[in-house]
Amino acid sequence: MKWIRAAAALAVVVAPLAIIPPSRAATAPVTPPVNHYQRQVTNLFFNRGDVPAGSLWAPLSDNGNLPATNPYHGRLTTYPTGWGSAANGLYHPETSLSVSGGVLSLTGKVVNGVVWGGNVQPVATDDPYGARTYGRTVYRMRATGASGFGFAGLLWPSDDSGQFEFDHEGAMLPGTVDSGNYHYAYHNGAVGWRSALGQQLSNWHTYQIDWSPTGLTFFIDGHTAFTTVGSGFASPTIPMRWLLQVGRMWGNPPLAAGTTATLQLAYVKEWAYNS
Repeated sequence: MKWIRAAAALAVVVAPLAIIPPSRAATAPVTPPVNHYQRQVTNLFFNRGDVPAGSLWAPLSDNGNLPATNPYHGRLTTYPTGWGSAANGLYHPETSLSVSGGVLSLTGKVVNGVVWGGNVQPVATDDPYGARTYGRTVYRMRATGASGFGFAGLLWPSDDSGQFEFDHEGAMLPGTVDSGNYHYAYHNGAVGWRSALGQQLSNWHTYQIDWSPTGLTFFIDGHTAFTTVGSGFASPTIPMRWLLQVGRMWGNPPLAAGTTATLQLAYVKEWAYNS
């Protein structure tokens, strides 16, 4: 701003005040923006007690439901033991998942040269597997680990078609800056993104996905990190679900024996979209 010094003397002109009727003086009412995310369908916190790694995290069937004796039964699901492949990594929720001090941990490790990881998906009130078209997801997490491990917090098509996919993903090395990819048109098109503010994955951050008919926008601590709105990229128009996982990064060489990675999740909240 340029400051302008006033002249030493000013000519003062006194004009009669106009009397403005109150009806004219009042400003026009401001219409607040419409909140399309009013119906909350997920409110997952880890305040039902500590649960160490072990059999209480092993699903009873392929639907991913936890044993009834796990206090988080009916609150989240996880992929069963053995899903995946030795080449790309296997899901082992009984060794990966645990809750302590109000925080869920997803731990990856190397066993006989194979990466063992895990995933979680919240159970929503509008759909047990969180399938919906449009909505808001908010989660708070941090992650760190050895070279070769990776994580993904993603929106994935409920029909597993791969037509669209939004990924908050990447390596877990200390100092890694938040980044990810948006895939459209069955992975024939993709665009990457990276936090312009340099937020590091190893620190706690709050992440938010707003998905509406006008597009998809991803926020980190309230700041826009990526959006399809006005970008020309096609936005998802089919039911999708949100999940979080830790495993092996695609294309990495075999991981060193004894190396580990840990993602910590404080909560997940979801809202359905109201037109």
